[in-house]
Amino acid sequence: MNSSHTAIPFPHDRPGYGPAAPFSEPGGSARSYGRAATLYPILHLRPPYTPGATAVMVREVDTTKIVPGSVLALHITARNINWLECSETVRGLRHQLPSVPVVLSLAPDIPDGLFLAGQAARASVRAVVSGSAPLGESLRRPLTSTQTLGSDVVEWLGLFGLRLTPTLNHLIGHIFSRAPEYREVADLLREIGAAESSTRFRFRKKGLPGPSRWLQAARGLHAALRIQIDPDRSILTHAVEIGYADHSALCHQMRRLFGTTPAMVRETLGWEWLLERWVRANILIDQRRDLAS
Repeated sequence: MNSSHTAIPFPHDRPGYGPAAPFSEPGGSARSYGRAATLYPILHLRPPYTPGATAVMVREVDTTKIVPGSVLALHITARNINWLECSETVRGLRHQLPSVPVVLSLAPDIPDGLFLAGQAARASVRAVVSGSAPLGESLRRPLTSTQTLGSDVVEWLGLFGLRLTPTLNHLIGHIFSRAPEYREVADLLREIGAAESSTRFRFRKKGLPGPSRWLQAARGLHAALRIQIDPDRSILTHAVEIGYADHSALCHQMRRLFGTTPAMVRETLGWEWLLERWVRANILIDQRRDLAS
């Protein structure tokens, strides 16, 4: 095994996207507080992901310590390896903490890390890393990849508790996959053969924001991931390449969509915490308002 970490991103196994758990209450507070206990040691990484200072090995996750950009890495060794238990642990963590990416860290005593990493893919983790280099940089590329963003977002919405129809899953998947190509949702829908009026009706019937707002969120996530993958580049350079007029325009959009700034996004990894903010602000609040009216 090499002395440096090897990171392998995995698309999740999702025939039919799997069952969606209902909200315990609007806002999902039951998932946001308390502790998450597991059978495996967990490395809780927090920005800026420096070894020791922002990485703590625990057996029980104190969810009050979760911050934007937190990552949980299950530590798998030759002595504790059990893929069935591992898979159940990962799914439990992802249900309880949908805003936090879950990855596997394979210890050096596992003799065939790449083979076992393939087995680990069944656990629906975001990435598998092996070796001894700092986890933060090893995870940067897999946690900022947009290759499977559409299907990953659809699966995440189910984990978060949104029960969507297969048609809506299909539409949302396309929106998040192809967002960088389109500024207007009408052009995207025309390209995939979806009628704009009926699409808007489908979203409205389910009490969801219209497809144009989903496209704005998707473009914002793609922008955030570009900033994360290359944090040393200036925000202005990223803004212009993404299609914004200047630094201020990108900052305004990030604040409006996710309540944060490009500078803060640059210090984190992963899109889950950003999408959770958008869902809570644009779906859960709207649903509460409808129930109150």
